[in-house]
Amino acid sequence: MNNKILFSLLTLIFFSCKKKLLTGIKPSESKIEKPIITNTEKKTVLENRHCFVNGIIEKNDKKYIVVDYVDFLTGDKATEKAKLNGDAEFDISKSGDTIYFVYSDYYVSNINSKLRTIELRADIKIELLDFSPSSNESGYKTVFIEEFIKKYKNHSLVILKMKNGICEEIKEQFTP
Repeated sequence: MNNKILFSLLTLIFFSCKKKLLTGIKPSESKIEKPIITNTEKKTVLENRHCFVNGIIEKNDKKYIVVDYVDFLTGDKATEKAKLNGDAEFDISKSGDTIYFVYSDYYVSNINSKLRTIELRADIKIELLDFSPSSNESGYKTVFIEEFIKKYKNHSLVILKMKNGICEEIKEQFTP
């Protein structure tokens, strides 16, 4: 009889402790697992990345762009990252405070110089900056891949718009 009471008491304690553990988990401490995608499901992955162009190659009748991903930052984020990397400019105010800044209000951070080769879609849209002398405005003009190959400069800063790992659009990044 004592064994049954002892067993019941231990069981009660065990389940009450387990319940407290389960209900005591804070949402920030729990991990949400990503759903597993089966072969029958198709997930579209869209990605926009700033990068420097290192070259364009052709292989098996397909064109590829070789790039180095970078972070293109503006405003306070640019200043903070430049400060962190030791690249921020600074001035001393009249009150003696140090004021950090970056010229032109943008900063390009390239911590990882790994080169990536990305397939270009056959009918890719390419937009290059156009500073037309006839107007005082700058804008973009759409060009074909052949013109981009002729005009691109090594380390041109562009934005790649990709869908499922294939580049669908290239847009030159304006930098003052």
